[in-house]
Amino acid sequence: MKKTASDLIESKLKRGLSIRLDPEPLVAYEECVVAAGLNVTGALRTSVLSTLETYRQLETNGFQISFSFTRKLQEGIDHFPELLGSVTFEVIPPAGLTVEHLHRLVFVVPEFVLENSHEPFRIDSAYFHRVVNNNREIISDKVTRNALSFRLICGTWRASIFDYNSGLDPSQIELQCADAFKKTVAATIACFITHQLPDTRILTINEVEALNAILSPHQYSR
Repeated sequence: MKKTASDLIESKLKRGLSIRLDPEPLVAYEECVVAAGLNVTGALRTSVLSTLETYRQLETNGFQISFSFTRKLQEGIDHFPELLGSVTFEVIPPAGLTVEHLHRLVFVVPEFVLENSHEPFRIDSAYFHRVVNNNREIISDKVTRNALSFRLICGTWRASIFDYNSGLDPSQIELQCADAFKKTVAATIACFITHQLPDTRILTINEVEALNAILSPHQYSR
């Protein structure tokens, strides 16, 4: 019987969680929270709950995602038989998150890999959305593939969907991809708002400008 994501999380929680920090930041953090009349455990608990509450409230704060799928035409010579089609997502950020900040976030492409490392289907960024500069590239540790790190352009992400004989109806694959995309974007935004997102996942203004400067007009527009 295959384990679900919930089963794996529950298994880890039963064993307990540990956090590794270098001595210097750990001591500094402890001094900070103790000076505020708190303890480390309580402060970390508050941080976790704050991020979770932010995640849950995003939609009530205006966060929206719309998407459209374009199925591949089944005609002529097909060099990519596994290609199912393309999809375009448009993101409206929640109140309190500017469009400028939204465009600086580095997101991670959701993966659909089973326990035996089989990948029944895949969604992959258009090449001009990928973020591979400096120390910001994120590579899959599950299967061989291109970079998982990507950014939004004009609030939009364009991607292709590939079906590797999954046996699923195309509409099921599309909906799973859409649901996973919404979750990864929402979670990344929540972590950014609550200051949990590391600097390696936040582009500078200059980096965004440099990436936009090499786009062709059709890549820069919705």
